[in-house]
Amino acid sequence: MNIVYGFGGMRSDGDRLSFQPSLPERWNEYSFQVMYEGVLLRILVNKTSVTLTAIKGGGSIDIIVYGQSITVDASGTTLPLGERMLAR
Repeated sequence: MNIVYGFGGMRSDGDRLSFQPSLPERWNEYSFQVMYEGVLLRILVNKTSVTLTAIKGGGSIDIIVYGQSITVDASGTTLPLGERMLAR
């Protein structure tokens, strides 16, 4: 859970699930999965991007990443790693 809430920046206390991922400087990547509203999401964070994919469950889901509303489905969505999000 330290990775999910800490480095993944996951918050579930708003209207929608949100993420603000960062990556420790010495790590190459990490990933985790969370079930939300019947959809299993896979989040992969590397040195340049964040990829979110709905890998199980119904269709698509609306979430927030770096304050931006996005829809994630089985085809996946890739966003650049947020500015200054390499943790030192």
